[in-house]
Amino acid sequence: MEMLSNFSTADAFSNESSFQPLISAATAHVIETTVQVGVLPVVVVTGATLNVINMAVFVRQGLTDRINLCLFSLSMSDTGYILFLLASRMYSVFQLVDPGLAEYWKVG
Repeated sequence: MEMLSNFSTADAFSNESSFQPLISAATAHVIETTVQVGVLPVVVVTGATLNVINMAVFVRQGLTDRINLCLFSLSMSDTGYILFLLASRMYSVFQLVDPGLAEYWKVG
């Protein structure tokens, strides 16, 4: 217990200059580009397709039942979110073509 009483938060953050990143900036860039260009479109296409199928099923069952209407609305909003996510991450695709255009599209 004595060891913990001698430890302060100032000691924990006093050695910030010795911080070593786990991966290099170039490796982080390759990983980010791979996820944004390779994985995200697969997730978007799969998610949007399955949500459209869900919406068709709920329409066929009838939207007069409250639960069908709620689940239909959930599928519709989820599809909108997925498509917005893809549109907001298009800078990674543009970066492959033109880095200047990618900086224009980058949100954060």
